[in-house]
Amino acid sequence: MKHLKKILSIAIIASGIMSGCSSEDILDDISKGENNIDLSNLNWIEGSISTQVQQGSEANGSINTRSEKEVDEYGNPPSKLPDNIDIYIARYIGKDNSLDEKKVIPITKIGSEYKYKYAIEEDTNGILWAIVSNNEEKDTLKILVREDPNIDSKNPKDCFFFTTYNPTYNPEDDPEKNAGSNFYLPKVKKEDDRYFEGNAYVEYGDSLFSSDGHFFIKNPSGTTISEKAKLYYAVQNSATGKPVTDESSITMKRMTTVMTLCTMVVEKYENHYPSSISTINQNSTPEEMIKETDKLFHAALKTRQAKLNEEGKDIQLDYEISVGDFFTRKKVLNFFPVHYNFITGPETNSTDRGTFYLCNLNYPAWMDEARNYTFGDAESRSTVYGISSSCDNHPFIPIIRATTIQDATLRLYMGIRKLNTPENAPQNLLTVDVQTDRTGISLEPNKNHQYYLMFTIEDLVDLAVVDAEMKAEMKEQGIITRSSSDKADLVLSSNRLILR
Repeated sequence: MKHLKKILSIAIIASGIMSGCSSEDILDDISKGENNIDLSNLNWIEGSISTQVQQGSEANGSINTRSEKEVDEYGNPPSKLPDNIDIYIARYIGKDNSLDEKKVIPITKIGSEYKYKYAIEEDTNGILWAIVSNNEEKDTLKILVREDPNIDSKNPKDCFFFTTYNPTYNPEDDPEKNAGSNFYLPKVKKEDDRYFEGNAYVEYGDSLFSSDGHFFIKNPSGTTISEKAKLYYAVQNSATGKPVTDESSITMKRMTTVMTLCTMVVEKYENHYPSSISTINQNSTPEEMIKETDKLFHAALKTRQAKLNEEGKDIQLDYEISVGDFFTRKKVLNFFPVHYNFITGPETNSTDRGTFYLCNLNYPAWMDEARNYTFGDAESRSTVYGISSSCDNHPFIPIIRATTIQDATLRLYMGIRKLNTPENAPQNLLTVDVQTDRTGISLEPNKNHQYYLMFTIEDLVDLAVVDAEMKAEMKEQGIITRSSSDKADLVLSSNRLILR
């Protein structure tokens, strides 16, 4: 969604715009025939909502969200509306840029299409109105036909749009799903949340879509009543709308972004750039990557053991563990905005911050994938290869326009356990905190933000040392298992988190 700056009170939906609307007195429901308009003889013009969703300029973007089988190689969800999704005709009332919480019109899907209708009528005072309805003609909204397509920021009015968000929805048993312009991310069920006991939040899902804002303009050349008005739509970064050339197909846009996080093992960091293990390349299989990485990892373990011995520490590192034995189970963003406004997006200045699950798995995500990351410009491009791990999900986060999230921090819950041996439970849960850049986390709508978190060989050795220290302490105290504490076992700098 792009922002139409200083032009109009606008909701920016994905890469489109929904323009603001007039006050409630103009937008009265006329289903009972107010203003002496006879609803029985309307000449309806039929249109439909396209099930195809407008793609972003780059890759788009239950606890588990979309599986790998449901997205393409870039992490894009299908370029169509999800099946069985509800669509509504909604409007702004102009006051405080609010959505009309009293009135929306549901559109029933007929076959594979969402149909809507509108008609143009003239009241007894000679004023033109557009009557907008669903395909059943059972409910209507009255929209004033405007004089010209120019958008007046001081008097925005007469706009409706199509959306999958129902601003009138506010059941008593769902108090966090506020009606109107505000909503919260859903909370994870307490029984499914061993880490935060139901006080953490999960992704919204691929269910927020909207069209551009639509309005009607007088057509001086029109001869019949139906021809006296034309349907227009708001245009991003413009004070003038454009006519809809095809009423039969209005495209929806995503109001969400996608954020995924993969971990990758590299040899080291030099001058703030990762260096892959020299014996790994684009043709290396995961098994070969693990084997070559283990050579450096085991050598580094022996070097660290010698240092521990010199320091007189009674800690014995495990030379049998492999890089493939490291796994991630949970990835969370702390101090992440969980309160959203349908018009402005996340309430980044609000105190409504919480813990958001980027990845919430009840099973380990092993270091068993071969991946690569390319950085630099065309003249100095370099590619890093390495063994990696990723969650099999693509969480959707509500984003209305390009937004920077400040102060959020990333935490991973990890462990060490023999690869693919679920019966061999890990004794310890290791926590890794990642500092975020001062500029914050920048998110854009309709885009898959794929981050890479780079672990060096020494980082894995540090975790192995912590694991060995825990095991020694537990043996001394007679403890079988131990959970994580609030203190991180390893802290990585912000340059380890790279946006692909």
